[in-house]
Amino acid sequence: MNQSTPKSKQIKSKKVIIKITIDKLAQMVANGFSEFGGRINELNESLGGRIDALSERMDDRFAQVDKRFAQVNMRFEEIDIELRYIKTDLKYVKEDVSEIKRSIIPPLEFEDLMARVKYAEEKIGIESGK
Repeated sequence: MNQSTPKSKQIKSKKVIIKITIDKLAQMVANGFSEFGGRINELNESLGGRIDALSERMDDRFAQVDKRFAQVNMRFEEIDIELRYIKTDLKYVKEDVSEIKRSIIPPLEFEDLMARVKYAEEKIGIESGK
């Protein structure tokens, strides 16, 4: 048997080396962005300016959200100031209770005062010093 084998063809490829400078590469990228921007403008014109209108609406909405966040921040600052006043007042109450404790008072009255202070601390959300 005589088998014929196909002759294999060898394909020689030539390596092409292209040297591009950074300036040339930058120019190519800039041209790509410019072309993309032109396509966006064409698309906007073909849509009757809807993209610009949408952009303006989004800008307005974000401005409204920014305004609301500013109001919320002001409220948090007011709450923070109030909390500082409450903590300061509570500090004085604790000092007064300590002073009363040092004085001779019936144990039941002292326990009642301590229970009231503890209740106030829990309501305000402050941990006890003890």
